[in-house]
Amino acid sequence: MKNFEGYIRKFARDNNVEYEWQMLKFGYKRAAISCESWSEYDFIYNTLMRRKEIHVELWHCSAGGVFEGRVYVMTKEDYDGWKTAEKEEQRRLNNWWQRFHNADEETQRLMACGAID
Repeated sequence: MKNFEGYIRKFARDNNVEYEWQMLKFGYKRAAISCESWSEYDFIYNTLMRRKEIHVELWHCSAGGVFEGRVYVMTKEDYDGWKTAEKEEQRRLNNWWQRFHNADEETQRLMACGAID
């Protein structure tokens, strides 16, 4: 999507909602749109889900009649890149921990201080 930031800015202005940019790992970011009711939450989700080039995630909490929700939005392309980078990092960390636990005490000490990978 070419002008994603402009699209989100216009969407928020047209629908009178607040949003903020949330920085993610690996240089990605997403818009976090705050919702104060179930109807607003559903409306934003259903409206944004119609766009095939946008990825939408939801979070909400409600208790005692109080509702708080967020709709997280980013381009599909950025979402795919972010998830790929996350999976690669997780694979690398799992590999490191396996080698660490199988290593002798001196190698563990060197790995812990970063002298060796």
